[in-house]
Amino acid sequence: MNLGAQRMIKRECDPKGQVTMATSREQFIVDEKGKRTGVVLSVRRYQRLLEDLHDLAAVAERRSEKPVPAGELKRRLKEDGRL
Repeated sequence: MNLGAQRMIKRECDPKGQVTMATSREQFIVDEKGKRTGVVLSVRRYQRLLEDLHDLAAVAERRSEKPVPAGELKRRLKEDGRL
């Protein structure tokens, strides 16, 4: 793809996912045909997405573990001096 042919436009998505032109925090990189090829995010938004991804990975890793009742969790936290 020719990077010189790309341009940045601002678009906004409504709750139904419909894209409308507006001033928004979302910025898409599109090719000469208007096809989205990338997205520009603020550093803050990018960091939040990475944190969410990390959290989801932790949940996936622990999916097969047996749940711990709330009372048991509180007892363990008190024993460890965390509560």
